[in-house]
Amino acid sequence: KQITKLHQAQVASVQASPSGQLMVTSGKDNCIKVVDLSTFDVLRSLEAPGFRLGGIKVRPAISPDEAYVACGAYDGKVHVWNLTTGEKAAESPLGGEKGGGHKSSVLACAWSPAGSTLITGDQKGDIVAWN
Repeated sequence: KQITKLHQAQVASVQASPSGQLMVTSGKDNCIKVVDLSTFDVLRSLEAPGFRLGGIKVRPAISPDEAYVACGAYDGKVHVWNLTTGEKAAESPLGGEKGGGHKSSVLACAWSPAGSTLITGDQKGDIVAWN
């Protein structure tokens, strides 16, 4: 099977869900697509005002229960969407002198196996664990 023109620009990443039923892709069009792998139908397009991918190799992370997808952004924020509704569920604060977030582009996201913690890494080498 093949999907053509999934994104309006270069595809940056592809990841299958833990169950293998879904796939999420990110593209240079600053959009995340959720695809049903059995039919190749696009279920959702995840976007947010001002959201720009943190880099060409940024990879969205699907939570172990497949309820959420997280993705790092160019401005240092981490965006989390509900996979069922497509609604934005959370957005991290920007980093500052008192901590609380990243100060540079977020390039990596990973959920703990239990799904209770999201770990993110940025361009300058900082790691943040979100509960």
